Amino acid sequence: MATALTLNEALRSGRLDDFIAQAEAAGVAAADAEEFDRVVNCVVRVPQPEGQTSHSHADDGSAET
Repeated sequence: MATALTLNEALRSGRLDDFIAQAEAAGVAAADAEEFDRVVNCVVRVPQPEGQTSHSHADDGSAET
């Protein structure tokens, strides 16, 4: 039996289509796009500009939160 392709390997090797086909063959359903975006927005944080903290003022004088 062949070793399953991991998402990390698929992304590094440009084989995302192979990973998707593998997941679909295993019966994994497609994610709901709106739910996926909601979860990602809760987890992923955009890095702040260098030298700026969450409590420092942005260049325009507004406080970034």
